[in-house]
Amino acid sequence: MNRRQLMRGAAGACIAVSPRQHARKTRSSSDKFDLNYSSMEGFVTAKMFVEAARRAGNNLSADGLAGALNPCADFNLGGFFVDFGPAKHAGSKFVELTILLEDGRVRR
Repeated sequence: MNRRQLMRGAAGACIAVSPRQHARKTRSSSDKFDLNYSSMEGFVTAKMFVEAARRAGNNLSADGLAGALNPCADFNLGGFFVDFGPAKHAGSKFVELTILLEDGRVRR
Protein backbone atom coordinates (compact mmCIF):
# COMPACT_ATOMS: atom_id res chain seq x y z
CA MET A 1 0.00 0.00 0.00
CA ASN A 2 1.45 3.40 -0.95
CA ARG A 3 1.19 6.63 1.10
CA ARG A 4 -1.67 8.01 -0.94
CA GLN A 5 -3.75 4.87 -0.30
CA LEU A 6 -2.92 4.97 3.41
CA MET A 7 -4.10 8.58 3.72
CA ARG A 8 -7.61 7.83 2.43
CA GLY A 9 -10.27 7.27 5.05
CA ALA A 10 -11.74 8.94 8.08
CA ALA A 11 -10.04 9.37 11.45
CA GLY A 12 -11.89 9.13 14.71
CA ALA A 13 -11.47 8.70 18.43
CA CYS A 14 -12.83 5.56 20.08
CA ILE A 15 -13.59 5.43 23.78
CA ALA A 16 -13.60 1.64 24.03
CA VAL A 17 -10.82 -0.84 23.49
CA SER A 18 -10.63 -2.63 20.17
CA PRO A 19 -13.26 -5.38 20.25
CA ARG A 20 -11.00 -7.83 18.44
CA GLN A 21 -8.10 -7.05 20.77
CA HIS A 22 -10.40 -7.58 23.76
CA ALA A 23 -11.59 -10.92 22.35
CA ARG A 24 -7.98 -12.07 21.93
CA LYS A 25 -7.08 -11.01 25.49
CA THR A 26 -10.08 -12.72 27.05
CA ARG A 27 -10.00 -15.67 24.64
CA SER A 28 -13.67 -15.16 23.86
CA SER A 29 -15.20 -16.14 20.55
CA SER A 30 -16.77 -13.71 18.12
CA ASP A 31 -18.52 -16.42 16.10
CA LYS A 32 -21.91 -15.80 17.72
CA PHE A 33 -22.09 -12.00 17.40
CA ASP A 34 -20.68 -9.09 15.43
CA LEU A 35 -17.70 -7.52 17.16
CA ASN A 36 -17.54 -3.77 16.66
CA TYR A 37 -16.86 -0.66 18.72
CA SER A 38 -20.56 -0.09 19.42
CA SER A 39 -20.99 -3.62 20.76
CA MET A 40 -17.88 -3.13 22.93
CA GLU A 41 -19.26 0.10 24.39
CA GLY A 42 -22.55 -1.67 25.07
CA PHE A 43 -20.72 -4.56 26.74
CA VAL A 44 -18.81 -2.19 29.04
CA THR A 45 -21.97 -0.22 29.87
CA ALA A 46 -23.97 -3.37 30.63
CA LYS A 47 -21.22 -4.86 32.83
CA MET A 48 -20.90 -1.58 34.75
CA PHE A 49 -24.69 -1.27 35.19
CA VAL A 50 -24.94 -4.84 36.54
CA GLU A 51 -22.10 -4.13 38.99
CA ALA A 52 -23.75 -0.87 40.13
CA ALA A 53 -27.10 -2.67 40.59
CA ARG A 54 -25.40 -5.45 42.56
CA ARG A 55 -23.72 -2.90 44.85
CA ALA A 56 -26.88 -0.79 45.23
CA GLY A 57 -28.88 -3.79 46.45
CA ASN A 58 -32.49 -2.79 47.17
CA ASN A 59 -31.74 0.91 46.56
CA LEU A 60 -32.25 0.78 42.76
CA SER A 61 -32.78 4.49 42.22
CA ALA A 62 -30.67 7.00 40.32
CA ASP A 63 -29.10 8.13 43.61
CA GLY A 64 -28.62 4.54 44.74
CA LEU A 65 -26.85 3.55 41.52
CA ALA A 66 -24.68 6.69 41.53
CA GLY A 67 -23.79 6.11 45.17
CA ALA A 68 -22.91 2.49 44.45
CA LEU A 69 -20.40 3.61 41.81
CA ASN A 70 -18.67 6.25 43.92
CA PRO A 71 -16.26 3.88 45.68
CA CYS A 72 -15.56 1.96 42.44
CA ALA A 73 -11.80 2.33 41.93
CA ASP A 74 -9.97 0.55 39.09
CA PHE A 75 -12.80 -1.89 38.44
CA ASN A 76 -11.71 -4.49 35.87
CA LEU A 77 -14.26 -5.20 33.14
CA GLY A 78 -12.19 -7.85 31.40
CA GLY A 79 -9.08 -5.78 30.68
CA PHE A 80 -10.88 -2.44 30.46
CA PHE A 81 -10.65 -0.55 33.74
CA VAL A 82 -13.12 2.04 35.00
CA ASP A 83 -12.68 4.32 37.97
CA PHE A 84 -15.54 6.20 39.65
CA GLY A 85 -15.49 8.35 42.76
CA PRO A 86 -17.13 11.43 44.29
CA ALA A 87 -15.17 13.71 41.94
CA LYS A 88 -14.73 11.19 39.09
CA HIS A 89 -17.83 10.74 36.97
CA ALA A 90 -16.34 9.87 33.56
CA GLY A 91 -15.31 6.32 34.47
CA SER A 92 -12.47 6.12 31.97
CA LYS A 93 -9.97 8.37 30.24
CA PHE A 94 -9.23 5.80 27.55
CA VAL A 95 -9.14 7.17 24.00
CA GLU A 96 -7.77 5.36 20.96
CA LEU A 97 -7.34 7.02 17.58
CA THR A 98 -8.43 4.93 14.62
CA ILE A 99 -8.73 5.34 10.86
CA LEU A 100 -11.59 3.86 8.90
CA LEU A 101 -10.13 2.95 5.50
CA GLU A 102 -11.96 3.18 2.18
CA ASP A 103 -12.71 -0.55 2.19
CA GLY A 104 -14.25 -0.42 5.69
CA ARG A 105 -11.29 -1.89 7.56
CA VAL A 106 -10.20 -0.21 10.79
CA ARG A 107 -6.57 0.79 11.14
CA ARG A 108 -5.30 1.57 14.63
